[in-house]
Amino acid sequence: MDLVQRAGQLKPMLLDFATSPRFDREFSAVIARHFPGGVVTDESLFSLVLDQFLLQHRLRSGTTVVEEFVAAHPELTDAARDRMLGWRDVVEGTFDI
Repeated sequence: MDLVQRAGQLKPMLLDFATSPRFDREFSAVIARHFPGGVVTDESLFSLVLDQFLLQHRLRSGTTVVEEFVAAHPELTDAARDRMLGWRDVVEGTFDI
């Protein structure tokens, strides 16, 4: 299986991990900060907030959710581990396609 296919399998696992009770307090605080009243009114904004929480948000421990995920899954290959940790290098901007 190539790394792109594997990434497609790992992203849902990362989402499940991030929305587990382990991160509930911090994720709830992020949602409350971006969506007053806890009501998501913009799916595209929610997607951005979720990705930021997964990949860039510093937890109280000083790590990110993706770093915690990789640490909790020693069965990952080195290539998968490197790919996932590379997701932290987010490129943000407006692109003309």
